[in-house]
Amino acid sequence: MFEQYIRATEFTNDRIGAYDYHDLFYWEHRNSKWASIWYSEIDLSHRVLLPFNSRALIELMLALPFPERRDKVLLKAAAEGSPP
Repeated sequence: MFEQYIRATEFTNDRIGAYDYHDLFYWEHRNSKWASIWYSEIDLSHRVLLPFNSRALIELMLALPFPERRDKVLLKAAAEGSPP
């Protein structure tokens, strides 16, 4: 099934650049599938603050080296109120 998805979305190495296809698959398929329901239900129940609610910002974050992503460098910097 995943091979069909890669062909249909053209998630080939020459087209996705330095991004990891696992990240792109999660962002484009899995997250949009289950998170859309969660977002619509939660938005109706209370105010939500999404610190990274920007596709451009998320793409930049996905371009970071994995150790920085794993260590949540940007999230910690945002919580402290200063740039990394």
